Amino acid sequence: MSIYFLVEGETETKLYPRWLKYLIPEYTRVELAEDAKDNNYCIVSARGAPLWKELEDAIKTVNEFPQYKHLLLCMDSEHLSSNEIILDAQAHLEERKIKTIQSELVYIIQNRCIETWLLANKAIIDENKHREFCQKYVDFYDVSAYCPELMNKPDWCKIKSKNAITRFHQEYLKAIIPNYSKSNPHQAQTKEFLNELMERVQADREHLHSFQKLLDFCKKICIN
Repeated sequence: MSIYFLVEGETETKLYPRWLKYLIPEYTRVELAEDAKDNNYCIVSARGAPLWKELEDAIKTVNEFPQYKHLLLCMDSEHLSSNEIILDAQAHLEERKIKTIQSELVYIIQNRCIETWLLANKAIIDENKHREFCQKYVDFYDVSAYCPELMNKPDWCKIKSKNAITRFHQEYLKAIIPNYSKSNPHQAQTKEFLNELMERVQADREHLHSFQKLLDFCKKICIN
């Protein structure tokens, strides 16, 4: 059994392989989809959204190679809800009469973005929250205490776009971890960072529902 990941952008291609080493250690990565055999996974980036054409291509690929039993679509929700994105994807596939044959299609919708997940690292927040540059962010919304997925944006935020909340989440993370970038997530790739996120959702199951879906999937295939 193998797994095909269609991810939205560059950050996921950096983070997911590092995290999957710990979440599904019995699986190894292959670069080309056709190289997968047993207990492999392949990650393909759509390099941005919308992803529907890339999703069509991914379904054609997993249908061609029967070793793929799961196809995961991993993308940011941004200004939409997770349900809106899933319904949009399902409607597109139904209209195009495209469906998986032997693979389960799993939606991992990062609410609102993958940086929102990273803001749930309580240790990093507590370590940096008293720095002067970080203080206004924490004063507005303390993500070490409250779920980052529920964070809006403050009146003083000057970002004006439909994705303003998503961009504010990214700005908040950059204030906490100045060396973070989408092309180099730095310490977010480490086992210690991942453990902090896992401990956060174990302590409060009401936090990071979208991240929990990734964890639940990984637990399920490890058991099977």
